Amino acid sequence: TGHLFSQRDSPKNLKNADALRRSGLLCDVIVKVQSQTFRAHRLVLACASKVLAQQLDQKGMDTLTYWTLESLSAHTFQQVLDFVYTQAVEVPVKDLLPLLRAAQLLEMQLLEDQCRKQLEAAEARKDTEQVKEEKESAKESPIPDDELRQNAQTQPRS
Repeated sequence: TGHLFSQRDSPKNLKNADALRRSGLLCDVIVKVQSQTFRAHRLVLACASKVLAQQLDQKGMDTLTYWTLESLSAHTFQQVLDFVYTQAVEVPVKDLLPLLRAAQLLEMQLLEDQCRKQLEAAEARKDTEQVKEEKESAKESPIPDDELRQNAQTQPRS
């Protein structure tokens, strides 16, 4: 599981907004993604994403806004929402690429930067694990001495 952090602690007001969102209080936006609906606050979404700010601004401010988002999975949008409201999200490595694409699509630079950072760290871990596996494999099946001598004899001399 990878962690995406932008700050050590999210601001208290943002934590309060997240608690309101989770309880459905004062939400003025309902976003439909696939067959799921997500309640949120227009102001919080607009602060987190240029694209969401533009989309929500076009909808008008007076009423509850319904908006359908077709370019993301519900699972990924839930991760985006969690990041928007907490400035942190824990995701498995397999979710980092879809989350990065969502961050790019929604123009969420902070989330995009964190996804890239975690992808690079995951790649470094993968390389390290691969080297360890190769070393272990070499220990388990060393090249026989006669094969080493044969390889040495077939090498051209300079």
